[in-house]
Amino acid sequence: MSDGFRVDPAALRSARDGINQLVTELAEMCGGGGLVGTVFARNGRGLAERTLTDAPRLGGTNIAGALIAFGQRWEEGNRHLVEGGLRAAEELGEIADTYQRHDEDAAAELQRILHGKA
Repeated sequence: MSDGFRVDPAALRSARDGINQLVTELAEMCGGGGLVGTVFARNGRGLAERTLTDAPRLGGTNIAGALIAFGQRWEEGNRHLVEGGLRAAEELGEIADTYQRHDEDAAAELQRILHGKA
């Protein structure tokens, strides 16, 4: 026999906060923290711009080209991680709020029934 289905809104909010922290750290990798860094990461900006500046100083065109290509691929991947993370965090928060609201509504209805209030 199952204990039933349970959802812990606090655990969902904790997961949301963890994802938001990860997104902040990814944004810092793109050249800035906070909202500005998140916007840069979401737009895939940061490392590729740096590699374009630094690559010519490496000497060989093969090395410079590889560094630039790496920076571009890194930014694309980072952008996808940030976008997905932001969506997941937002949805987890909405789910937690919905479960809590329904739980509170059900508890209020049960109290109304138990105390005979129409």
